[in-house]
Amino acid sequence: MEKKPFVTKEQLDEIVKKYPTPFHLYDEKGIRENAEAVKEAFAWNPGFREYFAVKATPNPFILNILKEYDCGCDCSSLTELMLADSQGFDGQHIMFSSNDTPAEEFAFADELGAIINLDDFTHIDFLEQTIGHIPETISCRYNPGGVFKMSNGIMDNPGDAKYGFTHEQIIEGFKILKETYREERKSYKLDLKINEVYQIELFSFPNPPKRVNNPEARGLRHLAFEVDDIEDERKKLLSYNIECEEIRIDEITGKKFTFFKDPDGLPLELYEY
Repeated sequence: MEKKPFVTKEQLDEIVKKYPTPFHLYDEKGIRENAEAVKEAFAWNPGFREYFAVKATPNPFILNILKEYDCGCDCSSLTELMLADSQGFDGQHIMFSSNDTPAEEFAFADELGAIINLDDFTHIDFLEQTIGHIPETISCRYNPGGVFKMSNGIMDNPGDAKYGFTHEQIIEGFKILKETYREERKSYKLDLKINEVYQIELFSFPNPPKRVNNPEARGLRHLAFEVDDIEDERKKLLSYNIECEEIRIDEITGKKFTFFKDPDGLPLELYEY
């Protein structure tokens, strides 16, 4: 494709007489033509939207031009989110993608109703801890790995990138993110599986009462987990600042055991076999 300058030397000579250098000169006609061309190219796909990388050109005038063509803003920092918000982009027109994200930026993105694009598997827990929920619409960055030959040799191979979900992580991540909200009960339901064999169902309910733990009562008292090395497992829990009882010996079986509590204050037991 032949590239032609959108301005002549004579025009530039006249411009610099009025505006001192350095300055940026943008081709508004070219920007509009390209935006329209992209929109037309994907017209076959209802709901398609191009998100412009704000960090590439954080210029409010260009953002407003692209907004006329229903483009969105791809933001990677608090400042970029603020810029998009100041130019009147609503939540669904803002994509937030960041690989080293402070909690306040996730919180602000959620406040704007932006589509959050998770860059790392660990961001799932961090996001939920930060904003208290998983948004109904969420995205994950996929890293397919492998080697791709590029014509210009500029781009790195996907396998060299340290960001994005691997194939295994993207599958596991969406299992976690596939949390079901039941409007009639104001309740979330999440199924966690291990090796497609073991399954734990987690539920949330608004303002649930505390479950009685002490004194002893009828019904299921607690869960116990069998471990090979109880000293080692207790050390791991303590390293996460989880309080554990001292290890005791079962007077009947002679086996070692200890107790700790879940976030609701209910007892959990480790038992060494």
